[in-house]
Amino acid sequence: MTEKGRVEQVAGKTSLRIAINARFLVEGRMEGLGHSCWEIYRRLVETCPQHTFLFFFDRPWARRFVDFPNVIPVALWPPARHYLLWFIWFEISLPRALRKWKADLLFSHSGSGTLSTRVPVFMTIHDLAFLEWPQHIPAMVNRFYRFFTPRHLARAKHVFVVSRFVRDDLIRHYNLQPERISVIYNGLRKVDSRREEQAVQIADSPYFFYYGAIHPRKNLDRVLRAYTRFRSCYPQQVRFIVAGRMAWQTEAVWQAREESPYREDIAFTGYLPDEAVSTTLRGALALVYVSLHEGFGMPIVEAFGAGVPVLTSRTGAMAEIAGQGAVLVNPVDVEDIARGMLQLARDAKLRETLREAGRRELVRFDWDQAVGEILKNLES
Repeated sequence: MTEKGRVEQVAGKTSLRIAINARFLVEGRMEGLGHSCWEIYRRLVETCPQHTFLFFFDRPWARRFVDFPNVIPVALWPPARHYLLWFIWFEISLPRALRKWKADLLFSHSGSGTLSTRVPVFMTIHDLAFLEWPQHIPAMVNRFYRFFTPRHLARAKHVFVVSRFVRDDLIRHYNLQPERISVIYNGLRKVDSRREEQAVQIADSPYFFYYGAIHPRKNLDRVLRAYTRFRSCYPQQVRFIVAGRMAWQTEAVWQAREESPYREDIAFTGYLPDEAVSTTLRGALALVYVSLHEGFGMPIVEAFGAGVPVLTSRTGAMAEIAGQGAVLVNPVDVEDIARGMLQLARDAKLRETLREAGRRELVRFDWDQAVGEILKNLES
């Protein structure tokens, strides 16, 4: 059957077998992308009991990810955490599974598709940072992205993006037609308040807070140097708490800490569970999220939900996501970042203004609205 004939046949069905790329659903290790996948996937499953969802993992799964009557979990070899294994998983194992399980379409919310199937592919792109900052990822990984991303995009039936910034990047870099792109903002995640009460407060003095993976694009080396500059100008003790796994190329971050005379007030907690992150965020003087490049920036929205002021970059999608709810700075200017910290530490009225503005901005971020846009395209 031709692809056109297959699409027409699927469109006439009342029930679909929807394949899901579930590789980023890893219990106890999820970061922004994994959380976004889970929020979208579970709403799709709950909203569409008439459809069957094939969750394709690359390793054993946690029960909570598949504990739905209309979900069939499948582990595909190999565990794909290396670019050569990505190729095997996406171009060999996944296409075979699509045929075996008679999938009607594939939805991948984590930025990759496959070229080796006639099944319609729908995918989400979260950023094109590998084009803007190629030095921040290993050379062969960058080549993988540069080779496969434009081909996956050309193959996709429809592409979802998490900000207008990413949409404009796709059009600029790959000449993608605007009608093939839908903007779906991430929403605000809910943390189980019963579990949150058990989390431990990790600082008893005012503190700035950053959470997320630690690698060069997150810009923490400049942020910590800015923190040192801020402390030299501010008489009171304000700590800096960093929560997240050490991902790659973290030497500059450690060096910035070791060179700071305030190093004892810079705490690295490692990866924290959601409830600990939520509690720590709520107690912060401000969230400091001054990345070099983001396609969205989920901590910004979560800070809005926690009533916490935000310091973030005016580059990438961060200004778009922050709206009126943040102090914006130049992420490559250490002095500008330090000035932003000083503003937030000194001006209680500014902090309250940002809290109120953040609450107003929250109305733009709705998981259900994002899922509605996805379903409109999948079922069409």
